[in-house]
Amino acid sequence: MQTQFPGDTRVVEQISWIQRQEGAYRPALARYEQLVALCNDDYQRTQYRMPSNHGSASDLNSVYYAENRNNIERATHSAVRSLQWLVDRWEGDPAAALPRYELLRTLVFPSDREEFVYADRNPLLDEAPVTVSEKLFKIATEVHRLDELKQMLNARESPIPSIPWTVLRTQFAMAERDFGTASRMLEKLLERSQTEKSHVTLLAACQVAVPAFKIEELRKPAFLILDEYVRRESASGSYPNTDLQLFPLVRMVSEYRQEQAGVPVENEK
Repeated sequence: MQTQFPGDTRVVEQISWIQRQEGAYRPALARYEQLVALCNDDYQRTQYRMPSNHGSASDLNSVYYAENRNNIERATHSAVRSLQWLVDRWEGDPAAALPRYELLRTLVFPSDREEFVYADRNPLLDEAPVTVSEKLFKIATEVHRLDELKQMLNARESPIPSIPWTVLRTQFAMAERDFGTASRMLEKLLERSQTEKSHVTLLAACQVAVPAFKIEELRKPAFLILDEYVRRESASGSYPNTDLQLFPLVRMVSEYRQEQAGVPVENEK
C-alpha cells in the first residue's frame, strides 16, 4: 500500500495504528519514527513523537494494549473504515485491482488471528451494507483469485466453524453462484444465531443475508435471518416512539411475509 502512496502520512499512520492494535509494537514504533520525519506540522509531529518516545516494545505494550479485546476490535473497525477510503480511491483503476485485492485479503484473512468480516453495520439503518469481505470476493472475481481464497477458507475450516468463517463461506459461494452451498450456509447461520441467542452472531449473519435476499434462489433462507433480526429488534425496545415500518429492511421483510401468506402488498403512494 505504501508503494502506491509513497510519503503519504495518512497511509503510514493507518498502518502504524493497525500494527499497534495487533500487538506488532516494534514495527509500529518504526512507523511513528517515520511519521515524525515526514510531518512538517510541529503540533502533529509532537503527537507522533509521543508514542515513539516510549522507546521500547514493552513500554508501548503497557501504554496501548491495556485495553480489553472489545476496545481493540472497535479500534480495528475504525482503522479498517479509514483504509476503505484508500481502497475506494483505487476503484475503477484496472492497474490497482491487484493491490486492492491483496490489501483486502490481508484485512479479512490476517495471518495471526481468525478471519474477520467487520460486521459493524446496522442493517436497519444501512439498507445496503457492503462489508470488507464482500468487496474482497468481488475484486477476487475480477482478478481471477477466487481459487486462492477457496484454499484459504479450506485451510481454516474446523469441525465447528466460526461465525466469520461461515459468513465468508457463504459470500464465496455467492461469488461462485453456488446457490446450493450458499443456502446451506445461510441455514447454518440462522441455526447458530437462534441457538446462541447472540446479537453479534445475528448481526454478522445479516451482513450476508441482505445481499442474498436480492437473489431469487436465496430469498427464503435470507428472509428467515432478516425476519429473526427484525423480530428481535422490535422486541428490544431500542427504538422507542419510532414506527419501525419507516426502515426499508422492516418494510422489505413485512412485504415478503405478506407475499408468502398470499396477502396483497399495498404499493406506496
